[in-house]
Amino acid sequence: MYNNGDNSMKHMPYEIKQKLRQYANIQTKARKIHNEICEMIEAYNVPIENLTANDDIYSGRPQTEALAYLNNAECGNVEQTIEEIENVFLYFVNLNNDKDNKILVLRGECIWK
Repeated sequence: MYNNGDNSMKHMPYEIKQKLRQYANIQTKARKIHNEICEMIEAYNVPIENLTANDDIYSGRPQTEALAYLNNAECGNVEQTIEEIENVFLYFVNLNNDKDNKILVLRGECIWK
């Protein structure tokens, strides 16, 4: 690690490299799950932008940063974060379904009209 004669480090410690590899592996898995969640949500015609607070703030449509907080491991209370996502999710699902006059989704239960 150190060169003979001076105190300069020539390589990063192996333990740090291993932790970086471990972290990269976990991040890859997390990204895959995130993409799966986005696909599942978008299948209900719910815009992801409204779950990451990237929608126009003057649109009048509900939005939350909850999915972004979850994605960045910044949520303190997971259940509260999920509830915030669910509230926006249900707004859009019910809005879309009312237009189609097909189903109404209430807290995860589908009621056929």
